[in-house]
Amino acid sequence: GRIPAWGPWRLGLCLRAAPRRGREVFNARAPRRGRCSMSAADTGAGPRLFMIDAMLGSLARKLRMMGFDAEYSGQGRLGRAALADLSAEGRILVTRSAALAERARSAGASAVVLPRAGASDTAAPADESDLAETARQAGIAAFSASPDRSRCAACNGTLARVEGPAAPAGVPPRVAEACSEFWRCGRCSKVYWDGTHMRSLASLAARLNG
Repeated sequence: GRIPAWGPWRLGLCLRAAPRRGREVFNARAPRRGRCSMSAADTGAGPRLFMIDAMLGSLARKLRMMGFDAEYSGQGRLGRAALADLSAEGRILVTRSAALAERARSAGASAVVLPRAGASDTAAPADESDLAETARQAGIAAFSASPDRSRCAACNGTLARVEGPAAPAGVPPRVAEACSEFWRCGRCSKVYWDGTHMRSLASLAARLNG
């Protein structure tokens, strides 16, 4: 449910803890194969903006890393006013609650309803099947991500490349020696850098893209 700061998680991205002012190792570039690659910045239909319902924090994190603006409701209840705001902002609600989705649609918002946990007949991991179903219902042609287009996994802020030859403050010395490119979140100031486990996310994107 709750989205923690980036840490080791089963997708295998290189996310190492670091001092408070800078942490998170990150790389996610999908290979050029299958259908044409698209992130929120690429689609001709305009960017997909999401509101991810509580208990789907992992999905929100992955969508952010793939470049999508994905706010997260946390444990807060999405009431009538919040659902009306989704419509005004053009956000797509992603939820497992058919009742909540219906209320969102009644308020003029779009909604994606995911199967209840364990209800899917696919053998794919839950996060992977949730991404695939979100893509199908929201009209996402394909997935990809790169640090220059991804958003902060922790807070959904935009990332900006850190200019200059020196590593940002708070980056561990071993990382500063090994990496030359860094990105900082404009909202929470977390620092991201190219990690060594980018193959996991690239493989996920490739599987989703078919």
